[in-house]
Amino acid sequence: MIHIYDGNNVMLRDLDKVGHERIGLRRRFELCNDGAVHIWCWDGRNHNQRRRDIYADYKAQRTPMAEDRFAQIGVFREALTHSNAIQVECDGWEADDVVGALVHRFVSRQVGGNVYGKSADLKVKVYSNDLDYWQLMQYRNVIIDGIRPTGIPNCEPHHIPLFKALVGDKSDNIKGVPGFGLKSWDSLSLPDRRLLQRAVDEANTELVAQLKLPTRARNLLLDPAMLDEARRAISITRFIPVPEDTLNKGMKPGVLNREAANDLFRRFFL
Repeated sequence: MIHIYDGNNVMLRDLDKVGHERIGLRRRFELCNDGAVHIWCWDGRNHNQRRRDIYADYKAQRTPMAEDRFAQIGVFREALTHSNAIQVECDGWEADDVVGALVHRFVSRQVGGNVYGKSADLKVKVYSNDLDYWQLMQYRNVIIDGIRPTGIPNCEPHHIPLFKALVGDKSDNIKGVPGFGLKSWDSLSLPDRRLLQRAVDEANTELVAQLKLPTRARNLLLDPAMLDEARRAISITRFIPVPEDTLNKGMKPGVLNREAANDLFRRFFL
């Protein structure tokens, strides 16, 4: 099993937990030394800019990370340098894309051989509650840990970007199409979803006219400007391929040193 973490997502959720539900930094550290492969992915500098160049309002309403959370994550990242975990941070890239690139790398290299000395049936577990990662369920042997069943829409993994472009997503500040909600999505058959995807990809209003959509949403999507906004929303929801050399350059393996890690935790009363 290869364990891949969306670092900030996992840590912020854990730090907000209380009591026995909270794993804690020391326990997280020990989990990374169990003999399996653990990879922690972090947002690089200017990580949002690539998508904001496509969709200007991307994550525009997000509140900056609280200073205490930022500090605690910083301590954990330093502790990971004294563990067997690998950390990946690529300037100009979001952790989402790094995770997607790693999953693609591991899955594609399973075909016809081994991956990192492991069986071709190796599983990859991704840790995050971000719905975008549900796209990775298209791959064989991928598990998503963190997305509750109630949070998964009636949507095929490869149609998650289309779903978010139409219904909207407050987290990423994607507006969606007014008048198009969950019921509208659920009413679309799979062939209709495929046709609507084509309509957006090709900016083809004639294809939109063939679909049975809510009147307001249909009229809006007959406007090429709205189709273009939907196209841009889809493009920022999909994983953007990270070049192999960038990915390799951003990888920093740790070296196990429990004494150094314990000194670090004691210094911060952890």
